[in-house]
Amino acid sequence: MDKKIFWKMFFFIHLISSIYNLYQLATLPPILQPEIPLWLGVINLVILPFILICLYAYAYSSSLRKLFKNKVLCCFFIAGMLISDGLSMYFEFNAGGYSAYEMYALSFITLIFITPVCYVVVQLLKQNKSTNH
Repeated sequence: MDKKIFWKMFFFIHLISSIYNLYQLATLPPILQPEIPLWLGVINLVILPFILICLYAYAYSSSLRKLFKNKVLCCFFIAGMLISDGLSMYFEFNAGGYSAYEMYALSFITLIFITPVCYVVVQLLKQNKSTNH
């Protein structure tokens, strides 16, 4: 059995949810769209391909993992991802309409998606470090 089956499934779940979210943002009326500022939406849109490339490179041991040699850039990406997700939740929760339970559940689901991505970036950095020596 393939050792990275979890990561392949996680990549496809992330890919499908990303495509669905982009479709939903394009088709929902403005009143139903998330209450985040435009600049934050642009940042999230810039970070999304990086997340998908990370997951693909790790899950399929792709040659794309060579893109993750720059430690500063990868740390900047992780920090940017954490900050943008945190700010997205902050703006969405401040818009109102969520119970405390829903806020905790959404925060937990966000952590479920963020933590493995951070792990993958660190593993790609380690793999590139070991192949350079």
